[in-house]
Amino acid sequence: WVNDALTGPGFRLHNNSIQSRRFGALVMGRDGEISANRFHDNPASSILLLNDDDYDNPRESRMGFMPRDIRIVGNSFTNSTRCTPDPYHAGSAISLEGVIASAVVGPNPVPFGSAAEPFVRVAYDGVSGITIENNRFDGFCRGSAVLLGEAVNTSVRNNTIGGPPNAVAAAIKVADSTAIFIEDNTLLGWTEMVAAIQVQANSTQAVRIT
Repeated sequence: WVNDALTGPGFRLHNNSIQSRRFGALVMGRDGEISANRFHDNPASSILLLNDDDYDNPRESRMGFMPRDIRIVGNSFTNSTRCTPDPYHAGSAISLEGVIASAVVGPNPVPFGSAAEPFVRVAYDGVSGITIENNRFDGFCRGSAVLLGEAVNTSVRNNTIGGPPNAVAAAIKVADSTAIFIEDNTLLGWTEMVAAIQVQANSTQAVRIT
């Protein structure tokens, strides 16, 4: 768990083997690097970039710690997202299904246990300055290899993504994000670009794919 209150800025997660953990890394920190790690057989996201949802107004800087200015470089991911998520267990939920995933969430005002997920997505691009580069994805079971939500000024480049699930999901999916750059990735297992990279309508004017 990389939390800005615990680690401070400038964290480094380097050259580790992280296996069979619910999350490989739950990241709420800033100004850091996640590099040369081996993530294997993690049931939920191997790297989840998520804010602390105990606060209710991001425009007043009360949304909790936002992941920002983080490099995710040279990691390998195998046999990822293999379990059906439990939305009431530490942020696991269908809307967060991705080997690397980002989101900004807030508390769900309805009574606990009465909604599909205990949080709501917040239309605020709080996850910023993320670089996802030169990583390799071999085998993932649910969601996408890279799922960007509520992100800004983020690049996904020079990654190799293979082993899509049987019900072929997108390799890269973008929603509620701006200034996203997707460049020079190798996608193995998809026959059409439109299936491999999906950008929701609210982000189409703010994503560049080359």
